[in-house]
Order: sequence, then C-alpha cells, then structure tokens
Amino acid sequence: MDKLSYKRLFQLWYPLAFAWIMISAEGPFLTAVVARLDAPRYNLAAYGISITLAMLTEALVIMLLSTSTVFATSKSNYYKVRTFTFILTLSSTSILLLFSVKPVFNVLSNLMNLPFEVSYLANKSITILIPWPAAIGFRRFYQGILIRNGKTNLIALTTITRILTILCSAFILMFLTKLPGAYIGAISLSSGVSLEAIITRIIASNTIKKILQIEKNEDEPPNLSTIFKFYYPLALTPIIGMSTSTLITFFLGRSYYSIESLATMPVVGTFAFLFASICYAYMELVIANLDKELKNLKNIQSFAYTIGLSVSIIYSIIVFSAAGSFYFHTISGLSDYLLPFASIGSKILMLLPLYSAITSIQRGLLIFLRKTYYVSTASLIELLVIFVSLTLLIKYTQWPGIANATLSLNFGRLSGIFFLFNYIRKIK
Repeated sequence: MDKLSYKRLFQLWYPLAFAWIMISAEGPFLTAVVARLDAPRYNLAAYGISITLAMLTEALVIMLLSTSTVFATSKSNYYKVRTFTFILTLSSTSILLLFSVKPVFNVLSNLMNLPFEVSYLANKSITILIPWPAAIGFRRFYQGILIRNGKTNLIALTTITRILTILCSAFILMFLTKLPGAYIGAISLSSGVSLEAIITRIIASNTIKKILQIEKNEDEPPNLSTIFKFYYPLALTPIIGMSTSTLITFFLGRSYYSIESLATMPVVGTFAFLFASICYAYMELVIANLDKELKNLKNIQSFAYTIGLSVSIIYSIIVFSAAGSFYFHTISGLSDYLLPFASIGSKILMLLPLYSAITSIQRGLLIFLRKTYYVSTASLIELLVIFVSLTLLIKYTQWPGIANATLSLNFGRLSGIFFLFNYIRKIK
C-alpha cells in the first residue's frame, strides 16, 4: 500500500464527514419540530427516551460497518458476513419489539420515574421505530463494503436520500396532521433509514459484483465463528456506549430539574454529536487504509488530531457566543426557560469533537489489528466512570441533571482514552 498523503485522506474523509453531518443534523431538526408542536416538554422527553431505547437495540448491529470493512473482501467472506448480518438484525429487531410491549415498557417507565404523559408518548414512539435496527444494520453492512473499496462519495449520496425523506415526512406530518411531536419524529426517522438502506443496497450493486468475482483473498477466509469472535467485543462497545444514554436518562429522571434536563438533553446531545460525528466518521478510514507495517499510521493520526482540534474550536466559539443562544432558542425552538439548561450542557461538552478524533484513531487501529477486546474494555471503563460520577454528583451537588450528565460524559470519555493510550503505546 502506497503511503497516504493528506490530500488523499481528505478526499476519502470528506464524503463520510458530510454524510455524518447530515445524519447528525436530523436530530436537531426533528427536536426543533417537536419543540414547536403542542406539549413540547412532554414530547421532547418522550422522543428522547424512544430514541435512546431504539439506539440501544441498534447497538447490536452498528459495528457491522467495521466488520464488513475488514472481512467482506471476497465471495466467500461476503456471504458469511451477510448471513451474520441477517442474524444480528433479526435479534435487534426482536429486542426493540419486546421494549414496545406495554407491560415491559411500563417496568422501564417506573424505573425512570416517568410521568404518565411522557410514558404514554414514549411507548407509542418506540413501536413506530421498530424498523430502525434492521434498516441500520443492512445499511452499515453495505456501506462498509463501499468504504473498503474507496467509494466513500457514494455513501454521501445515500445519506442525502435519508435526509430528504426525513425532511419531507416531518413537514407533511407537521402541517397536515395533528399527531404529537414525538410520533412525528419517530415516523420521520423510520421512513428515512428504511429508504436509505434500500438505496445503499442498490448503489453498492456494482461493487458487490466485483467482490463476488474474487474467490479468495490473502487472508484465510473466516467462518461464522471467526466473525463472531471478532464481532462480539465490538458489539459490546456500542451496547455499552448506548447503555450510557439509557443510564443518563435514568439518572436525569431522578435529578434536580428532571423534566427540564430530560427535555434539553436530546437537543444538546444531538448538537454536540453534529460536531463530534465529523471526527467519528474517520474510524473506518483508519481500518481500511492501514497496512501490516503501519506505515500510514503517522499521517492518519496527525490528520485526525488536526480535524479534532479544529472542530472543537469551532464548536466552542459557537456555544460561548450569541450564536449558541440563537441556535437553541431560534432554531431548536427551546423556550427562554429551557435555554439556560441547554447552554450549560453544551459548554461542558466543548472538547467532545477532539475526544472523538482520538477515539477514532485508537479504536480503528485496534480493530485493524483485530484486538477488539480492548475496544469494548475501554467502553466498559467509560460506562463505569460515568455511573460513579453521576451517582456522586447527584448525591453531593444540587446542580441541574444536564450539568451532571455532561460532566460525567467528559470524565468517562477521558478514562477510556487514557486506558487505550497506555495499551497502544505498548503494542506500537
């Protein structure tokens, strides 16, 4: 493999960054829609809870992107990874279906101490989101194939179809129906991801045909057991990561200013993720462009650090200026009462893009080396640190729940980064 220049890295990265920006923008857009409809506090809280649970089930399939990037390089491997994808998507869909069953959801609602208005809306929204995990799983499987073959520009094209579908669905439902905001958000998301999965499969057809002409590659073709051993630590990683959202939601329900924090956390989280995703999009490029000698690692690292620091600076300028208030108040539609809560949370998360860039390098390298155990271990450390931090902050402070949650996120992410830094330093 020839040494990668910064120019080539940029050419491969910017379509993925663009796609992630568009995906990240759908969250702020939909929360802005929900915030402008009736009963915004209840609907924002319900929408946030339903998305959290949907993403928890999505965690089973989200790392299929990395898996297909690593393994789907020949005819034999392609069919094995596809079979593996079928198994995972069926499992994740079944779990979300279980969450939607009213008696099961009532147990979760009681644990989170949700008022009836929020619980009822959230239960119905989860039912609407049942197609979500399967659509995400197959979309990421085919996108991994495109990334492996340098077709990152096509991924941006598929994401455009998703965003347009979400925009059209939300506006039509907003102006032509009287559905609650939480339902409109869920319907728009389900429609968007389902169409995106279909379009991705169509666009990947030519690339798949080329893969099917390759009978074998230089590595020994994996069997399903090999893929499972590689994958299960990766699956634990997003499960742990998305359990973080569930954990935070649970603690927010028991914190000071609980409804205000539940209502603003989705808005703050999606806004911060909009910037962090620009850096997170880099991980699959790390996997696809390293070689056994790691001769490209230095350029890949320095490019990622430049991106992470630059995006964190831009994010900080926004949230510490009038632009932040304009976004949360005028664009997201938060009331004057909720605005201070969003302001606090967004400022605390100012280094999240830099953390994401560092994490992309660390985890991409370990996935390439097939040391996936350490990736999930780092995520578990993050979760434990967040749990301890939230417990102590809620017990010993009277800060709003959103301040405790965002501080804990910082502590958790840093702990994971330092754990992997120490391990990677030894293997390099």
